[in-house]
Formats: sequence, structure tokens, C-alpha cells
Amino acid sequence: MNKKIFIGFFFLLTLIESCKPSLKSEKDLRKFQTAEEEVTKHLTPKENKNISDANILINNQTNNLIENSEIDEQENSDSYSTYYIDKDDDGYGDINIPLQEVSRPSGYVTDSTDCNDNDSNVYPGAEESCGDTKDKNCDGFTPLLLFPDEDQDGYGDPNGITIAADTATCAYTHYSLTSGDCDDTDSDLTPNTEWYQDYDQDGSGAGIPIYVQCENPSTSVITLSSNDKDCDDKNADMYDSNTGCIVEGDENDTNYTNYYYDSDNDGYGDSSTSQRTMSKPNNYVENKDDCDDSNNFINPAGVEICGETIDKNCDGFLYDTLYRDQDEDGYGDSASQSIEATKTHCLLSKYSNLNTDCDDTDPNKNSDTKWYEDYDEDGYGKSSGNVIYTQCEEPLSSILQFVNNQEDCDDIALPI
Repeated sequence: MNKKIFIGFFFLLTLIESCKPSLKSEKDLRKFQTAEEEVTKHLTPKENKNISDANILINNQTNNLIENSEIDEQENSDSYSTYYIDKDDDGYGDINIPLQEVSRPSGYVTDSTDCNDNDSNVYPGAEESCGDTKDKNCDGFTPLLLFPDEDQDGYGDPNGITIAADTATCAYTHYSLTSGDCDDTDSDLTPNTEWYQDYDQDGSGAGIPIYVQCENPSTSVITLSSNDKDCDDKNADMYDSNTGCIVEGDENDTNYTNYYYDSDNDGYGDSSTSQRTMSKPNNYVENKDDCDDSNNFINPAGVEICGETIDKNCDGFLYDTLYRDQDEDGYGDSASQSIEATKTHCLLSKYSNLNTDCDDTDPNKNSDTKWYEDYDEDGYGKSSGNVIYTQCEEPLSSILQFVNNQEDCDDIALPI
């Protein structure tokens, strides 16, 4: 065949081959096959082979070009990063204004969690103040409501009765800006409580936390504990929920007891001489409160007589001086004129050998007075509350009020 004609056929076949990817239907494919057959039937077997070899070469080169182009495109894409504008320069960007660049442009950051990029005081983690009308920490809540926080763990009861946050209520200790407490009677349970596997089911786990949540996630298959202090989680006898991890013979081992030497056999031992054993040794007792273990008349149960110069009951006071006890609460006024405890003076009713009364006009105030928190400030302390202070003077606080009674059945409700 003429060389020029062969070249023409070759380019025609090449053109036909290049059209293959654009074929849309079976009809188009049949047309293509007919055109291809019409061209090739005029060629000799050798010319057909040459064209076939040429097509293979062209396809290989084309595929190489496509692969190299894709690699270049991928390499260019990997070198770019997404940055976000940080207009208020607080380190947190606006997710709505991204920018693809090889290196970080000025005024842009990689973080995109700012909920108000026009205020540098607003960003995730910002400190909020009770009563603020603005969501400063981007958590979706404004600190305008206080939730009852009975256990004072910093998390309020989401189902409790809320109150508005203002100058007065923000000072309340039994309320919190943050809700999410699943048990407002247990300060150990909050949304941040960590739970550990308790393999021996003795109330204490070990290892790394498996869950972080408020509710106990224990199931019938696995027991978990919020305590990770177990020193041997395969031995239930090596941990006690009240004392902690146990080492044999130490203070936490309830099989052992401290005993104190009782040389005068009055039932009270000497704190300076002791043994810790599993059984009581001879002449030893569990009590260690004797202030003179050589005299069996001297111990915490000893009876003192007015005018004596010996501290028989181990309270640290001698019954040889009397102080004025105007309110007759058993505690005298140290500022009053003291008198010698003589037979005559010992008969006086308004005198005491104790001098720790801070207000000798009020029998409810002395050195053993117990003070309770009065949360709602109605003059009555919580009936089930704990003793906060034991002292004569009323505790002073700019936030809390204390009273020396437990007569309030609802210390959360505000006075009307």
C-alpha cells in the first residue's frame, strides 16, 4: 500500500480509538465497530499489526501522562492547609471564612471554633461570670440561670427549680451555673466522673478510666467504680471502702487493733505506750486518754471536787479557781474577776472552773457551741446538716450565714 495512504489510515484509526471513551450507547458502539472494520479491511496483515503496536504505545503513553498528572495534582493538594480568619486575634477562627494556603497567612489560625469572631472575650473555654448576658465560652448557654447544687460539686440538678442569676443569687453556694448532675446528693458523681473496672468487686477499681460520665455504667457483665485506689484488684480483701488500700498490719487493716498500756488498771491507757496486734495483750486497753497512768483516780471519768488542785478528769483545768458564769451554761467568763475555790465559794451557783465563755449573757454560746450553715438565711440551720464549726463566737463570712441550731426542714427554700 502507498505509504501516504497507510499513514492516513493510521491517523484515522487513532482518531477512532480516541473516541471510545465518549461512546454513550450500544448503537454508538456498533457504529464505531463498523467504521473500524471498514478501515482495517483495506490493510495487509503486516500493516494491521503495525497499527496495533502503535495503538498500544499510544495508550501506554497516554496512561503515563494521566498518572503523572494525578500525582502532581495530589502533591499540590497535600501541600495546602485550611486556615480560618481570626479577626479578634483571640486564637480561635471563624469557620465561615476559610482559606487554603501552603503556609499560614497573617491573621489566620488553624482553629475554627470561635462563636463570635468580633469579640476577643468570646471563645471556647473563656471564663464566664454569673449573671453575664453573653455566651462567652461558646457552649451555647448564657449564665443567666442557676441550678440547685445540693451536694456543692459544681454541677446542678437539671430537673431542679432554677432561679435567675443576679447579684444576690450568684453568691449562693448551693446553686451552680452548670447543670448535668445525675445525683445531686453525691458530690462524687458529676459529668466528669471517671469510672474504672472493679475486677474483684470490692468497691474500688484500678487501671485507666473506661468511661467518663455521671451515671455508673456498670452492667451484669462488668462492675465499675469511681475509685481507682485498689492496690490489688484481684483480691477483695485488700481494699476497704472506708479506709482505702490495705497493707497487712497497717492502720487500714481492720484485723489489727491499737492497744495502750494501762498500768493503773483504771480502764484508760497511756498514749505513749502502745502495740498494734490482732489480739489484746495483758494490761493493755483500746483507750488512750489517761493523763496520769500511775493514779487510778485520775482519768477522763474522774470526779473533781471544787477546791482541789489536781486535774482529776483530764480536761486540762484545775478546780482551784472559779470564774463568773452569769448565764449558768457551765462556762465562765475569762474576763471576769476570778476567785479562789474555797469551801464558801464552791457553793456559789453562778461560778465555774471553766473560763471559755465568749458571751456570758447567752447560754447558747460557749466553747462547745456547734454552728451550722443557714443557707436561706432565715435564722435556722439545716436539720440534716453537718457541723461546720465548733467554737464560741459566731463564724464570720461575707457569703454564708451560720446559726447554732438545726431546726430548718428546708434550708434551700428562700424566705418569703
